[in-house]
Amino acid sequence: KLDKEPDFCYDYVINEYKLRLLSVGSVGAVLLVNAVLQVVLKTLAGFVKPHTISSLETAIASRIFFTQWINTAIIVVLINANFQSYIPESRILYDAGILNGQYSDTTEDWFVVVGAAVVSQSISASFVPNLIVLAQWPVGFVKQHVLKDRQMTQKKLNKLFEGSEYLLSARYAALLNILWVVLTFSSAIPIMNFFGVIFFSTAYWCDKAVLLRACKKPAQYDEQLAVLCTNMMSVGMTVHLTLSVWFFGYLTADLVDLPLLQNLPLPPYILKRIVRKPAAAVLFFLLAYVAFEIIARTFGPSLVRALARRFWGQREEEAREGNPPFFEALENQEISGLDTYNIKKNARYRDAFSSDIVTDNPDDDGGEGGDDDDDDDEFADDSDGKDSDSGKR
Repeated sequence: KLDKEPDFCYDYVINEYKLRLLSVGSVGAVLLVNAVLQVVLKTLAGFVKPHTISSLETAIASRIFFTQWINTAIIVVLINANFQSYIPESRILYDAGILNGQYSDTTEDWFVVVGAAVVSQSISASFVPNLIVLAQWPVGFVKQHVLKDRQMTQKKLNKLFEGSEYLLSARYAALLNILWVVLTFSSAIPIMNFFGVIFFSTAYWCDKAVLLRACKKPAQYDEQLAVLCTNMMSVGMTVHLTLSVWFFGYLTADLVDLPLLQNLPLPPYILKRIVRKPAAAVLFFLLAYVAFEIIARTFGPSLVRALARRFWGQREEEAREGNPPFFEALENQEISGLDTYNIKKNARYRDAFSSDIVTDNPDDDGGEGGDDDDDDDEFADDSDGKDSDSGKR
């Protein structure tokens, strides 16, 4: 048809091309905004002046994750949302051009427009962060090969072959972003789980290759980033179950008689959805999960220890960890990170303190000058700077 009557199909073809370009452009715009947000939020987090690298990386990761999740999953929903049927007061926002979309519920058309956009952005979010990390390997190799003969000092040459910095904040932010995007929509769009599997499986191999081949040894972080990830997983599960109740409540199904809910001051449109059988089943699981989280984070551990002492006769005091003495651990090379307070042993600060201190009598071979020479000799014994990185600032 297009070959025989090109003029007849011209408008249709042009519109299709524009639609495809807009779809690709929207995904590219999201990636660009996420990259800009990462740079901006990293700079802003530095103004907090944290005392440790772990605190700084945790602050950066939390801010980047939250903004990227909103940019990837929430904005596209809000642009196409219309809440007038649920919240009459939102008419003011509607008149101002906010929340004046076409969809007031998760209808079939909502999945065609909004669901397709979310899937497209999730595909990019599952591949692009890992590809960017993996690209550091060939880029670093080419950079070393091209610039190795152009370095004027040994220090610059060492820095060239030292490798780039491996920042956990960016990786944790990307991990939490795709995790929350999947948890937000997976109950209504099951294919989202597949994108999560792709990201986490490829992230393992990409991070492993880059850590071993392209980046220098990371700093010694504490548990703050891991705790942040664990807490966000718990909150994400609550968000997932809550949205599952809303998505499943749209389905046509029999109603469940729940007299307790009838007495709660809930809006009619919410009460109507949660009493349907598919939504009610998830609602019970949501309430059980919230109760479990509250107990586990308050008096649960104390209760478990008390019951253990009551029925199994365990003592109150905790068992000792069995850590060896410091000098024994130092001799057996069981200490990770720095084993000294010498600032010159820390690769992050050695450049600032490596120069000799100029004394009043530079010709004097004794006194403090001899101490500086001893410090320099001790500093020179540290063969690999990147192995002495520390989590302290």
